[in-house]
Amino acid sequence: MLLTTEPSDTVTVTIDGTEVQFWNEVTITKAIDAFTTFTLNAPFDHTDAVHRRIFRPLQYQPVEIRVGGELEFTGTVIGVVPQGRPNESSVTISGYSRAGVLVDSTMPDGQAREFAETPLSYIVDHIATAFGLGASIILPTGDPPFGKVKLELDDTVWDFMVELAQQRGAVISDDVYGDPVVWVPSEDVPSVAYLSAEVASKVEPQLNGQHYFSHIYGYTFTNRKRGRVGERYEYANPLAPQGLTRAHFFKVQDADNEDAPTVVAAKIGRMFGEVAQWSLPEVPSWRDPDGKLWRPNTKVTMKAPQLMIYADSDFLVRTVTLHATPNARTADLGLVMPGVFSGITPPKWPFDEPAASF
Repeated sequence: MLLTTEPSDTVTVTIDGTEVQFWNEVTITKAIDAFTTFTLNAPFDHTDAVHRRIFRPLQYQPVEIRVGGELEFTGTVIGVVPQGRPNESSVTISGYSRAGVLVDSTMPDGQAREFAETPLSYIVDHIATAFGLGASIILPTGDPPFGKVKLELDDTVWDFMVELAQQRGAVISDDVYGDPVVWVPSEDVPSVAYLSAEVASKVEPQLNGQHYFSHIYGYTFTNRKRGRVGERYEYANPLAPQGLTRAHFFKVQDADNEDAPTVVAAKIGRMFGEVAQWSLPEVPSWRDPDGKLWRPNTKVTMKAPQLMIYADSDFLVRTVTLHATPNARTADLGLVMPGVFSGITPPKWPFDEPAASF
């Protein structure tokens, strides 16, 4: 059951140290495996010097967004789009958290980096520091060193960091201060809501079999200097139709053989996350039934036979988009199967035939 009344969630947006007094719409999007983004649409008065300063394009102004007085987002303006009419004009700005610069950039000094026998925590901290960022690394099963990895001078640091994180079964997101967080998702996440039939009927499935495989093979390279013989790791998809042949081979980059099973498990999870997604638009509240803001890495349960969800099924909240207008608060939830970020194959699909009852 979902809340249908909205608590008093006052939204405060500050750009370059100045609070935006009037706005038409604000959105904040958070994800398990991505940095937070925002958009803002506000009236624009071209005769106002403050408006010209805080909305000026290509200035990368700092942004803070607070909800109910609590800091929810710290980031940077990236896009500015003015919309002008004879008697009315507005501006739409967009951006990402402070850590978003890692998605776009190579290392600022233009130098390649080679890390030998170096743990992930040191590599991430080294890169974050170069951009004036802090970093949190949460690896509950340990942080073994990588043998040798290289960040080329033309590599974007995000791609490099994500590839290494996946070899540790980890993902990268951010905190409310805009700093990167490397962490390992668990299958054990809090269940926050049972969606009513009325709400579940609004779910929009996106099911795409193009990236679904019966077998996934990861193979490592032979490295005579390090005494490593290349090996192949096979995963047979137990949910694939019997007799289906759809294979996917990939190279396990920069990983020792003992790392390869984790890399393959992460690849499997991403496969399930790509082929089956469900979106739930316009939930009529920013908060779950316990009064907490909707968050990624939580779980909801629903049944919607008309959408081929034939029995009560759990879904992992991958993304949350909070929409605010002066008169309303709604949320969009992006859902995937539980376990896709922890390398665990779902026991069944929601559209599998339910067990017969007697």
